[in-house]
Amino acid sequence: MNLLGAIGTLMEGTGLKDILGTVYGENAVAQMMTGKSVQRAFCGHLLVDKCLNHIILLEMADESQDFVAMVEECEGIFNALLNSEVTVDTVLS
Repeated sequence: MNLLGAIGTLMEGTGLKDILGTVYGENAVAQMMTGKSVQRAFCGHLLVDKCLNHIILLEMADESQDFVAMVEECEGIFNALLNSEVTVDTVLS
């Protein structure tokens, strides 16, 4: 609870309250920013984090085609690992 309250204090005036207010109600956001609604605050912070990461990745993909190729290669390796087509040792080497 203390950590979530500290995040709410530090992020005051950054627009985080407005962003969370689009998903949750105004009263719920007030409880989230003070750390009283732990589960809701945790989910809200994860949602904001996911959205910000998505925006950053989209900008990186627009700027560099090498980045897109690298992500596609990583996805292929990951899928090969999941399907047991390669071993972790092979990937690391």
